[in-house]
Formats: sequence, C-alpha cells, structure tokens
Amino acid sequence: MRCTIHTNSQDSNKDNNRTHTPMAPVTIHLVILNDEKSFLAALKNLSKDQRPIYVGKAHHWTVQPEDLSVKALLGDDSRMIKWEYAILDHIVNSDDALALPAGLAEHIKHKWSISAHVPPGMLEHYLSGAAERANPTGPTLPTGWSSIDHSGLDASIPPPDLVDSLALKSHAFGSDRKKDPPVVLKDFIRTFGTKHTGPIQMLNLDSCLPGQRPRFYDYITAFQTSLGARYGGAGLPLQNVTDWSSRATEGEMTIAEAERSVMGYGSAEGEKVGWEDTALVWYPSIWHFGKLLDDPEYAEADRKFKRGVLRDGPIMCCTEIVVGYAD
Repeated sequence: MRCTIHTNSQDSNKDNNRTHTPMAPVTIHLVILNDEKSFLAALKNLSKDQRPIYVGKAHHWTVQPEDLSVKALLGDDSRMIKWEYAILDHIVNSDDALALPAGLAEHIKHKWSISAHVPPGMLEHYLSGAAERANPTGPTLPTGWSSIDHSGLDASIPPPDLVDSLALKSHAFGSDRKKDPPVVLKDFIRTFGTKHTGPIQMLNLDSCLPGQRPRFYDYITAFQTSLGARYGGAGLPLQNVTDWSSRATEGEMTIAEAERSVMGYGSAEGEKVGWEDTALVWYPSIWHFGKLLDDPEYAEADRKFKRGVLRDGPIMCCTEIVVGYAD
C-alpha cells in the first residue's frame, strides 16, 4: 500500500475547494477497557455503519511525548498509563468529534482522543488495501535484522545528535517513571520483534515549532519517495488537527484558532500551536522500522527536517487486530 500525503495544507485546501472533494473527518481514540472480552464481543457485533476504520493493540511508546499532553498521555503521577487499544473512527457526531464509537462507549474505562482530517481519496485507498496490509510483502532486510538473528541491530551505533534514533528511551506501559528504568528502543525492538514478527503500525502525533511545518512536510516527502518505500513503510495521514481531549486544560491553540489570532499562523513569529498532524504508518515488521532508523539516509533526513523543527513528535507502536465481524 502506498499513500501520497499532501505536503501543503493550504494548497490542499484550495484544491479541495476547486474539486469539491472534502477531507474526511476522523478521530483516534486511545482507550483503557473495563473488560477486554466484552469490548471485543461488542466490536464484533457492530453494524457496518458503526465499524471503526482501524483497531489496533497498543504496545509501547517508541517515542514518548515530552512537551504536549504529557500528563494526559503518560499519566498524572509517576505510573505510566497502560493504554490497551488505538481506535480510528469516522466522525459521525459533528457536535462531539471526540465521542467514542457508538456501541463501544460502555466498555471504555478511560480514553484520550484527537480529531483530524484524511486528505481526499486517502481513506478509500486505505480501506481497499486491507488484504495487502495483513500479508505484506516487505523488502528483504540485511542479515542481522530479524527475530532469529539480531546481530545487525546489536551492532548498530545510533548517532547521538538525532531527534529519533535507536538510542531513544521510553518507559513501558504501567511502569513507574521514578523507580523503573526506561527501555532503550533497540532493546524493545529485539524483545518485541522476537515475539511479534508480523506487521506493525506506528501512531504518530506531531507538532512543529512556529513556521517549521513546511520543513517537516519535506521530511514526509522524503519518507514517501525514498526511505519509507525502502523499508515497506506506508502511511495514512491525518492532517489539520481540530481538537483533542486534554486541550482545554493545556491551553493550546488549534491551527484554526492560530489562523484567527492576531499573531497568525505559519511564520516563525506566529502562534505556537498544539497538535497539528497525526498519522498511522504501517511497516512489514518492527525490524523494518528499526532498520529504517539505522539507515544513514534517515539520519541525514532527521538532521535536516526534524532537528529544530519538531516541538513534539511521540510515536506509539500498535498492531492491527482482525475483528471478525458477525456479518
């Protein structure tokens, strides 16, 4: 599956106006369940018009949030929130874009949600690629990047100046940030990749420093045209975030609010904005994601398009589940 991300939101909006093709409003929910068995049973019995676009098991923050929504995503105290599932759903209630999918709310103990838009045609492209995602034919990796031989991963020496690298550390779900040591990404890939050799999805949340969003979109272009394709990566972009659960208490602006403000939006002197974009990015395996981070071309792109660009950019590792709907 290959997806083309619109890399200029303003130009995309102009194109949308000319073609009268709206962007599809969607919401991602991170959830903790009352009972997993009853949740999965309710999910299977949803009617076709109620079914989420994506449901994935949440596993680990490969990159933790550091500036935005930290308490909401990691926890108010030292204990890390143990997220269980990520759900991507159509927005059907325009009065409450952050509402849970119909039929599932009673099974959710706690949630954090964020709403955005999928560019025209992208959602249809994604929905048509379910079989390919379930059985990906990813590029063959070099020796040492697999569940039976991780010598390449072990020998990798991440450059110390990158925003995202195999040297990153983040705490495990449910761990104590004050007492438990964080997990190095190399170690997570080794452990998780030994048990799970199939496809993964990386849920990305992104916010840029004022005026830097076009540079980050240049990274996305580099990912699409070279890096991502090399390692089987393909993304479903969710652009122009409109709201998120913890925004009111955090006092952060949306893009729309910044555009209406006195300072404006889009320049280095403009308003600082909260979450701007999010995405689900598929990889044939966690090993493909790891080898991507080991690639010298990735290091070059990270230095050029991420350092001094991203305000925050957490990433959560998930695995899509096969629901097996009743009909």
